[in-house]
Parts: sequence; structure tokens; C-alpha cells
Amino acid sequence: EQPSSWPEEFWKEVWERTDCILARRKTQDIIDRPRSLNILMSLYVDVHSHFYEIAEDTSLNPKRDAVFGLVLYAIVLAVRAIQSGGDIKVDGRIILRSLVECYIILTYLAKRDRPELWDKYRKYGVGQTKLAFLKLYDLDPADLPEYVKLDDLERLAGEDAWQEFTKIELGSWSGIDLRRMSEEIGIKGIYNKYYVWPSSFVHAEWGAVRDTVFDLCVNPLHRMHRVPSAPRIDVPSVAPDVAKILNMTLETLNTIYPPFKKRVGRFPHRGQQTSGSEPAEGPVDANPEDG
Repeated sequence: EQPSSWPEEFWKEVWERTDCILARRKTQDIIDRPRSLNILMSLYVDVHSHFYEIAEDTSLNPKRDAVFGLVLYAIVLAVRAIQSGGDIKVDGRIILRSLVECYIILTYLAKRDRPELWDKYRKYGVGQTKLAFLKLYDLDPADLPEYVKLDDLERLAGEDAWQEFTKIELGSWSGIDLRRMSEEIGIKGIYNKYYVWPSSFVHAEWGAVRDTVFDLCVNPLHRMHRVPSAPRIDVPSVAPDVAKILNMTLETLNTIYPPFKKRVGRFPHRGQQTSGSEPAEGPVDANPEDG
């Protein structure tokens, strides 16, 4: 027997005769961006000042540079997550992943705390800069991408030593991936909570694509299909998680180069009055009872 064509004809007819009904989106609490950015920029200044407080000389110091570089870079990422509503867009999830990576790398280096490992982290990064430079060097100038300048890459690749003496290492600088790093230092739970799902957005996996640019039609005659939508700006904010990861990163800084007690509270929301734990103009000192 030939299969009946009736089911497909039915679904086609109701599709043509009825409209989509999009699922209602939830509204999100909006953080006070100017006040939140003031908190982060004040924190950046405090970390910057702490660098000069602990610096004893101008020698090449892979450990000191990595610690303060990763912390300041984490604050810059947090700023980017908050600006222009990034915390409730796909941008925030991509930034959160990078922020978690900063924390895991810094904590791994701090707990292992071997001079050769700090040096290896730095040299691997310099080697990757050199690799990027060489990949672009032989291109026709008309084919060069616009996002980077060859002069910048050449300068960075030769900053510690002549570029000719810089090795290019492939693979991971630590010999293990980030998940293994987190396992070895006892923070696998952080990796599971804050790295796995955001990685979907970095790698353009279907779950992230579906969540970002499709809406669900709840018309039962349309079989609950998905339809392209405006990019979502109503996803749960990453701001609380950004604050949490940033504070853990600052705690790692404090264990290596104490004392550094500044932390961020929960970012204030629009119309919210600030309290002692949620400053309007700058970071707060860590509460020993809160760890």
C-alpha cells in the first residue's frame, strides 16, 4: 500500500491558513551600567596600583607579569560583558567562558607555583604570537585581515628576545587541557558550571545557535516548530556570574601577592539604592566571613 498523503497535506494547509504564535519572552532585570562600569574601572585602578606596590625591580618576571596580566585582562573582559547590554546577549556567554579560562589558568599556575611553569606559560604565548606573525607575513598586503597589524605582532613576538630565538610550541603550554587543569587543582565544579555551556556559543554548536536566533512557535497546528527571530537580548544576565568569577580571580591574586582585599559586590540594578556591599562608585573590601 502507498502511504497516505493526507497527513502532509493537512500540516501544509494549517501552516498556510494560520499564523505563527511566538512564545512570550521573559523580561530581565537591567543592571545600572554606568555605576557597574565605575565599580570595574575603580577595581582596575586598584589592581594597577597594587602592581607598583609589590614590584621590586624592572627585571623580566614571568610570574608577576602573568598574575597581574591575567587579573587585569579578566577585569577588561568583565567591562566588555557589562557594556552595551552584553550581559543579556550572546556576547556575555562568550566573554564568561574567557573569564573562567583566566581564572582556571591563574589558579593552576598559582597552586603549582614552579618558576619553569610560569616561564613556560609566557614563552608559549610569545611563540603563538610569532606563529601568527609568520602565518601573515607572506600574504599579499591586499589579503591581510584588518583586525591586526603586522608591526604589532612583530613587536610582541620579539619583546623578550630576538624573534629568531623564540620557539613555537604546538598543543597546550601545560601539556593538559583546561578540564584536566581544573581537575588537578580541585575546581572541576567551576569548569562544569561556567565553561561547558558557554563553550557552545564560542564553537557555534546547535544548542547555542538555536537559543540565540530562533524562537519557538507555540501554535499547536504548527507542530511547535522554530522560526528565525531577532537576536535574543533577554537571556539571563551573566553579570552575577561575572562578579563571582572575577572575585575568585582576585582572591587568587591575594594569595600570591597579598594583601589585596578589594572585591566587587553584586552589580546594582536600575533604580536600586546602593548599600555597603553594593557600592556605586568603586569596589569593596573582601568580607573575611564571606571568604
